Amino acid sequence: MKHKEAFVVCDRCSASIANDDWTWLDMYADTPEESLEMHARHTASVEAMGIVGMAAKAEGGYIRCFVCGMDEMGGYVWEQVMT
Repeated sequence: MKHKEAFVVCDRCSASIANDDWTWLDMYADTPEESLEMHARHTASVEAMGIVGMAAKAEGGYIRCFVCGMDEMGGYVWEQVMT
């Protein structure tokens, strides 16, 4: 049986995964090229996760987000959906 992998993701990226809306990234980019690069990095991280579903609220203080790499207070655990 294949092992189900879990990923800890910050609140902001969790909302983006759930809603497929990454427009907030544009606020952090100084140039259109930087915006495209940020979107590509985040998209690559989400694609590496595979098909996932939100499993639980992350507990225990600060987490490092799998998607954006930022250290954030709290977040969510996403687990791969076995197909």
